[in-house]
Amino acid sequence: MQGQIEEVLVCCKHYDTILNFSYPKHDYITQKLISSYQEYLFQIDQIDQKTIHMMKQLDQVMYVYVTSSHFYRFVQNYYIKDTSISFGDTTDIIALYHDYIKDEIGSTKTTKWI
Repeated sequence: MQGQIEEVLVCCKHYDTILNFSYPKHDYITQKLISSYQEYLFQIDQIDQKTIHMMKQLDQVMYVYVTSSHFYRFVQNYYIKDTSISFGDTTDIIALYHDYIKDEIGSTKTTKWI
């Protein structure tokens, strides 16, 4: 178990930032996302390359969630619109991040230089 904890902390460099994120008391969505993140990391039975990749990706997505107000609002709006979504599936938040990136790239306006 101790080895697994060390492995998680090595792979997830934003772990402390995510867990120490200060959010409003009534923010149920953030509370569930952070607890799901923590549960996912410590319920892994075997750590292999695929798991490490997933852990790093989830760590990065959650870091963006707690540091970017735009992504924070994007996720909040998504979960508010569809209350039937489960928080336990980590692939949902990762897929949501990829959708957010596509939206951000698509909304970037090109400028003409004179």
